[in-house]
Amino acid sequence: MSSTDQNDTASENELANRIALALAVAGPAGWQRIDAAFLSASADAGRVVAFDAKGRAMSVEPSETMQRLVRRAFAQLSEQDVALWWRLKVGLTEIGEAEVGYSFGRELVPESAHSEPKPYLASLMSRLPDEPKLLRPDGAD
Repeated sequence: MSSTDQNDTASENELANRIALALAVAGPAGWQRIDAAFLSASADAGRVVAFDAKGRAMSVEPSETMQRLVRRAFAQLSEQDVALWWRLKVGLTEIGEAEVGYSFGRELVPESAHSEPKPYLASLMSRLPDEPKLLRPDGAD
């Protein structure tokens, strides 16, 4: 692994840790587990749910800090040569165990989590090169 790759991984891990910390801070008193999912098209469309010791669910409003970190994670990964993710999922326990995962579209995003079409379109358009190369059906340039 090159030093650049190590720096990228460290940044991704740091971002994941900062997102988990923001979740912990946002959790209501007595939470045992927090589950969050953010759509890549709009970090503002994140859903955060905290569970208490009896398993009762409490909705948590994603903070601006949390949303900013998720947008940064999306931007950082999109600059690398990897597939774009549709959803960032984070789980956190009261003792600090965190699970971070990206959904690349292999599993459907629940309809209740869908955002308006404009953020998706803006997100996809931001990935296009300034001067796209058009491909001809016969393969010629």
